[in-house]
Amino acid sequence: MVRLALRANIWPCVGFTALVAFYGAFLASSYAALGADRASAARDLEAIAPAFSFIVALPQRLDTNAGYLAWFGYGQLVAFLAFWGVLAGTFASRGEDERGLTDLWLSSGVTRRRVLLSQVAAFVVAAAVALAVGGAVVSAVAVAVGEPIPITAVALQSVGVLAVILAFFTLGLVAGQLVPTRRGALGIGAFALVGLFLLNGFSRQSDALSTLRWVSPFAYYDRIHGLVPEVPFGIGPLVAVVAMAAGGLLVAVAAFEARDVGATLARRGVPGAPRRTPSGNPLLRNQVLTMLYDQRVGLSIWCLAIAWQAFFITSIADPFLRAMAAADPGDASAAQLRAVTGAGHGQPYEGFVGFEWFGTLAGFVVAAYAITQVARWAGDDSDGRLEMLLSAPVSRVRVVADRALALMLAVALLVAAGHVAIAVGTLTNRATLDAGRMAVASAMLLPVAGVFGGLGAAASAWRPRVAVALLSAFAVISFFIPFAQPVVRGPEWFAHLSIFDLYGTPLSDGFVSWRFWLLGGLGAAGFAVSLFAMQRRDVGR
Repeated sequence: MVRLALRANIWPCVGFTALVAFYGAFLASSYAALGADRASAARDLEAIAPAFSFIVALPQRLDTNAGYLAWFGYGQLVAFLAFWGVLAGTFASRGEDERGLTDLWLSSGVTRRRVLLSQVAAFVVAAAVALAVGGAVVSAVAVAVGEPIPITAVALQSVGVLAVILAFFTLGLVAGQLVPTRRGALGIGAFALVGLFLLNGFSRQSDALSTLRWVSPFAYYDRIHGLVPEVPFGIGPLVAVVAMAAGGLLVAVAAFEARDVGATLARRGVPGAPRRTPSGNPLLRNQVLTMLYDQRVGLSIWCLAIAWQAFFITSIADPFLRAMAAADPGDASAAQLRAVTGAGHGQPYEGFVGFEWFGTLAGFVVAAYAITQVARWAGDDSDGRLEMLLSAPVSRVRVVADRALALMLAVALLVAAGHVAIAVGTLTNRATLDAGRMAVASAMLLPVAGVFGGLGAAASAWRPRVAVALLSAFAVISFFIPFAQPVVRGPEWFAHLSIFDLYGTPLSDGFVSWRFWLLGGLGAAGFAVSLFAMQRRDVGR
């Protein structure tokens, strides 16, 4: 069973191995670009670090390549690898049910516990291989460029990452016991991941959240220092994360044994005979509205979470800007921090909100939501829903068009929630933002989601099983490029490879037509490729 379960993890393993190897090797090799005066470069980076503390922990020993890689490399990769854990966990718990494989195993006499533990063992092997191979590449590249990092240090850091991945894998297992579909479980798992990540990140900037951060595995990962020279490894935090993973596994096993196949923990029995009369719900008479209605609970949770995050950004703006104003104007580190956070771009409050929310978090959130929708589309293909829809009959052109429109409408709701929260937070803090530019900044998030949706639609029409892994890798690389650009000092075209860089700073600069049309064109091209690919392959292949 473990061998068969491993087959389902092969392509995700390959994709995330490439992600760890590529990004880690890129950073390990780029450290030499900081110059010969490593102490001065480390001070400059430490001055920038507080601006990014809601994403990655404050660094240690940036005068070494290992400390730099631990902060800027593994410190960010862990969140995206945790998303892999959620994806795999929901597939193992609910995806197997939807495909009928759970029924098959149980009818052959295999116990429920063995079914679930086999999935866990297969994922542990796949995740360990991805981290080991990727880490070996990183260590080899570091040696090749003359900035060696001990392979044992990379291995220790990888152990901490693996523990976090397993914690979120078990979270996905538990989510699969609560809802009847994998798409619903994935929505719950993704929401929990983002919430726990941001709780830990914002707790670094707000003391009010510091007592709550310990529910997040990321808080313990911050204290695992396998790579950082002369810093204790952190056995206690590692044990805490492993205990979280073990606890989640016990809950998942108990819930799986308590429910019927195809049912949820709340509903012990499988629903009875299907209704023969059509529903009177008018929202189910249109395929686009049906897609939105089907995810009404998850979409509402996303909207509430985005509104809270946006409002929180406005609440931390004033303390941050006061600290910047109190700093010595001649201090190069303070000036660099103002520039990086956007506080030096236009009005300080405008620049801060434009960078922290519109330029970073909002774009990341709409991209993550688009990836969850791509997972739904890929699931429709493999689970037979697409085949049923096409037999209605609904044309393939309409399927692609309906998916694109449903994605745009859902993202518009998310963007509107963030927009209202920013407006309310701005009024509450007695600050001002230009209403026109704020509307442009919100509207520009739609083509960003369109790009990820279009690329995901093309990938899911080509190879549904690897679509999410490919799109996640692209999102990770695209997200990292703007942060790496000021460090590696690459050419301007390198920064434009990032979708988030193409978004720009519309809150400060207003509408820039070439950015809008380029993003819109990329999204449209993705959906066009999706239509072309879907017309030329059989469903389910």
